[in-house]
Amino acid sequence: SSDLGTLDKFIGDALMAVFGAPLSIENHALMAVKTALDMRHRLRQFNLSRPHETQLKIGVGISSGEVVSGNIGSQKRMDYTVIGDGVNLSSRLEAITKQYGCDIILSEFTYQLCSDYILVRDLDKVRVKGKQKAVSIYELIGANSQPIDLETEEFLEFYVKGRQAYMNKEFSQAISYFELAQKIRPEDKAVAIHVQRSRDYIKTPPPNDWDGIYTMTTK
Repeated sequence: SSDLGTLDKFIGDALMAVFGAPLSIENHALMAVKTALDMRHRLRQFNLSRPHETQLKIGVGISSGEVVSGNIGSQKRMDYTVIGDGVNLSSRLEAITKQYGCDIILSEFTYQLCSDYILVRDLDKVRVKGKQKAVSIYELIGANSQPIDLETEEFLEFYVKGRQAYMNKEFSQAISYFELAQKIRPEDKAVAIHVQRSRDYIKTPPPNDWDGIYTMTTK
């Protein structure tokens, strides 16, 4: 959506888009999220149009924050771009979409700015590589104006209860809820991650001051 965001650059098989710079947009986080949902919808249509071809998948990472924007470089080579922690974090989130089996992951900074308009799943609290501070990350399910089916509702109910138990260090209880969620969606990677971690924590309990943060070891 060129009137909402700015396509900043192509990076190998990735692209980077900026919302709110160089043109100021009041609801930049929501515009980024809506664009991601539109991309999801259009990719679905594209895949349906070629059922016998390889089905394409995408991973989208979105974060919000203060960045430096402008023409950056030297006189011989100069480009308009943005740099800063927000850019690095969104890049990290894009990279971990495969790990969690989600196509769109938001940081807490984006989620806080448009939480009234969207439905998300609380995925994890992670410390990404190269950063000291942990950040909560969310899977974007959709706009909350779109109704969700009963199966998804039931799945999310079990998942949320499992996640609460997990954060409270009640790992056996967490596994029970996650396994109920698994019956509905056997292939869900975020559930499988939590079941495995809970089993590991039952064997080797985390320290007393554990606050649910998981440290990523890969970029």
